[in-house]
Amino acid sequence: MPRLSIQLPNGSEKTIVLPKNGEYFARIGRDEHCEIVLPFQSVSGEHALLQFKEGGYVLEDLGSTNGIKINGLTPMGAASLYDGDEIALGDARLRFTEEPSPGLASGPDTGEEETVAPSPAMRNLQHLADQATRTARKNYMWMALYAVLVFFLAVFTGLTYRHYKVTGELLPLQWLGIESPKAALKSMTPPQTDDGPH
Repeated sequence: MPRLSIQLPNGSEKTIVLPKNGEYFARIGRDEHCEIVLPFQSVSGEHALLQFKEGGYVLEDLGSTNGIKINGLTPMGAASLYDGDEIALGDARLRFTEEPSPGLASGPDTGEEETVAPSPAMRNLQHLADQATRTARKNYMWMALYAVLVFFLAVFTGLTYRHYKVTGELLPLQWLGIESPKAALKSMTPPQTDDGPH
């Protein structure tokens, strides 16, 4: 089961066993109404939110004054937690651990290679890659709309230029029902001169 170890101001350590099913969430902060209370002045009243989502735990800053850091880095938005992550909320220090399932443990007699947990640097790189993927998905529709607009603008520009080369007139004026200057000049008749006696 996942565990969250908290270093208390008196030097002792408090460990909280976290459930691994359902939509569990816990507010972390200095206020007594939080599910996980951290008695540190540098911790905001409601500092962060810990959630179990899509098979893993996620930590998100709730607009705290001193922010959060995971393995020394400040995450951009909600961050997935991995085994061994060191978490800093102000002066509070926490550690997230997740024991491997018994079926995944390999003994020395099995001849299988031992599974090595990814380093904090690799986990941070993976987290950045996950954030980039989520950002790309969110902006996919806008990028697609932009590409369509650019395509139609290019087609419109090409048609306008081709029409201008052939007729010498601007295509948009015809589409708007405005008589082009060239057509207006053709339709004009020379003024009649009166040669009669005055």
